[in-house]
Amino acid sequence: MPVFIAWPKGSKGTKRKWGHLTIADMTPRYLAKLKAGNIGVALGEVSHGLCAIDLDAERLVKLFLDLNPTLRSTLSTHGARGQVFWVRFSGNHPKRTIKFKATDGEHLGEFRSNGSQSIIYGIHPDTKQPYRFVQKQPVVTVEFESIRWPEAIANPPALQSADVSRGDASHQCASVSSVSSVSSVSCLLPPSLGPHELGFQIKSLEEALRRSLPASHGQNHHLLFMLARAVKSLEAHRGSAMTPLELRDIFDQWYRRARQFCRPEQTKEDYFMEFLNAYQSAKYPLGSTLIPKAWKLATDEPLPPEAMQFESPQLRLLVAFCRQLQLLVGDQPFYLSCRVVQTLLHHPTHTTAAKWLRSLCVLQVIELVQQGDTRLASRYRYRFAPPPRNAPSAEP
Repeated sequence: MPVFIAWPKGSKGTKRKWGHLTIADMTPRYLAKLKAGNIGVALGEVSHGLCAIDLDAERLVKLFLDLNPTLRSTLSTHGARGQVFWVRFSGNHPKRTIKFKATDGEHLGEFRSNGSQSIIYGIHPDTKQPYRFVQKQPVVTVEFESIRWPEAIANPPALQSADVSRGDASHQCASVSSVSSVSSVSCLLPPSLGPHELGFQIKSLEEALRRSLPASHGQNHHLLFMLARAVKSLEAHRGSAMTPLELRDIFDQWYRRARQFCRPEQTKEDYFMEFLNAYQSAKYPLGSTLIPKAWKLATDEPLPPEAMQFESPQLRLLVAFCRQLQLLVGDQPFYLSCRVVQTLLHHPTHTTAAKWLRSLCVLQVIELVQQGDTRLASRYRYRFAPPPRNAPSAEP
């Protein structure tokens, strides 16, 4: 989640200080204030590398997109002129806000980073009109060094000249953007909370089978349940339930490929009955929205006491997220991969996320129930919150 700033309607900002705000301040009570006026977004490291590239001229916008076609699909906004591209940098990036200049001194826009903010919702102070989206898409994450700058910009930002933070946390720059409602700021959230979510949808039988085939003995009970949930996802994709004949055909294809790992004392029909029972009891289609739901609850609700042993807002949020996952799955372990944590917390690599999860295990915030592999995420149990009764089943 980025750090949002509440401004008066029609304003790019006031003299009020905002540089002290962090993710930990984005409580439900604070976020409720955003509905009353314009919404700014703090840029740079405080919002996990989220920056704004403001190009004032349409000719410059075209040149920039020709050089950086990947950014055609990132969130971009428009106000009185030009276009603003919202980009998240996965690694090192310039820490200062830089005003773009042409060789003749003409002002061409800005690169906004630490100490700056941009408006993502509200009314433009000059035109008195709502700012609008050019591309209403989740923010694209790229490496800074992959950006190519038009030759018209005489002073493009560079790592070697922008590695020191501005330090002026009250400096206020504003972009131009518009949304139809406050909820549209979800484009700035991690992909897990945008249109694509971290959930996925099974769209082919081959994918359903691939995700549920065993790689060794002793996995069939769990994987038949996964197959059943994959079938539920297929049904959601096509808009109709499977017929009994289709269910048998799906199982037959699974059994032919999984037979080498089946128990000799169990017949094919035994496994088929197990699959049908799993199909009947499966509540969540494979790839549904359990992770985005838990993430939203973690960011909306107060942090649990056990999270406060950490100073890092990200670590606190990770603890709250694990707690919400446990509450959603009841007394079963929950699935969580380090790559999901990497995506949610914008870690540069998944190894950092893996270290954080291992550390939570050492501190007995969570416990590892089953180590994951190349196909399945690891399973954990949260050690503080008692799970509710009659909760839905766990989701990888």
